[in-house]
Amino acid sequence: MFQDIIERTGDHPNVAWRGRFADACIELCIDGESQYLIYDAHGVRIGPNRPGLRITFRLEASGNDWRELITANPRPGLQSLSAMRRTGHLKLSGDHVAFYQNLLPLELLFSMSRPRPTKANSIPTPPTIDPIVGRYINLAFEGRPHRIYFEEAGSGIPLICLHTAGADGRQYRAILNDETITENFRVVVFDLPWHGKSSPPPGFQDEIYQLSTDRYVA
Repeated sequence: MFQDIIERTGDHPNVAWRGRFADACIELCIDGESQYLIYDAHGVRIGPNRPGLRITFRLEASGNDWRELITANPRPGLQSLSAMRRTGHLKLSGDHVAFYQNLLPLELLFSMSRPRPTKANSIPTPPTIDPIVGRYINLAFEGRPHRIYFEEAGSGIPLICLHTAGADGRQYRAILNDETITENFRVVVFDLPWHGKSSPPPGFQDEIYQLSTDRYVA
């Protein structure tokens, strides 16, 4: 199984680029049997167990769970290595720090081996305009002026959407365009300060940004 994954995605430029600093020997255990994934500056390959081989960390899951991970639409909890570990489907042992250092290229290795859609996304003809309106609001908090960007669509009960750290309101574009939601809710999506189109306050260049609970809920 793992050899097939390597043959499909191991030499993909994105996998190689993301893993250019990788240096790990990973034991992949499937139904009690182990294979060894070598990931370093030379690329990704499956290697044999040999005397003196130092295992950086070990990932163990059932064959059904490994196979589910690379299906076109994995079940919730099996859509990524991180999710599998959180839900108890993946057991990690060894160097935990090295696991997270190599997590991004590993996630790509598996996710890019999934079946690809055979039909490209269709382009509407004639062009259409999304029912989303974007605005800026000027307000003050923590005693400083802020210019916050937000988008909204629909009417009804307000539904405020907060994006995750390091992202912006584009995470909720599908919800803003979902008529089954916007016909009952006024969906409001905003960019936190320092994110997306919400710029930092004046004078930010002279300070070190630190996110606190009080600042987050302000």
